[in-house]
Amino acid sequence: MGSTPTYDLPYPELTDAPNGPAALRALAEAVEAAIAGISSTPVWSQKVQAVRGVLVPSGSGGVNVNVTWPVAFSDIPAVTIGVNHPDLTNPRWTARSTTGATLRFDRASAGSYYCDVMGMVP
Repeated sequence: MGSTPTYDLPYPELTDAPNGPAALRALAEAVEAAIAGISSTPVWSQKVQAVRGVLVPSGSGGVNVNVTWPVAFSDIPAVTIGVNHPDLTNPRWTARSTTGATLRFDRASAGSYYCDVMGMVP
């Protein structure tokens, strides 16, 4: 019997004696063992999170905005801010933690805008 290189899942070779039930049982048991080793915590909750549509309130000049991550990070994340409006300039974070970040924007004119924020830990 052969096996896959990553998870070592068995499969019958052409030269093996035909025995479907035994081959399927071996595969089922190997899959079950591989699944048992997978964490039930989603990987994205530990590594990357995005908060879309963050409201930057109306006004002109500088403004701070607080963002809360959907799930707390295990370490302080790097923060990326996506802005698609010419009146919002110099987006940056002024504080960040495992549970959120404070963002700072400069605004050229009054108005409410939205931005997207992503946090990521290596």
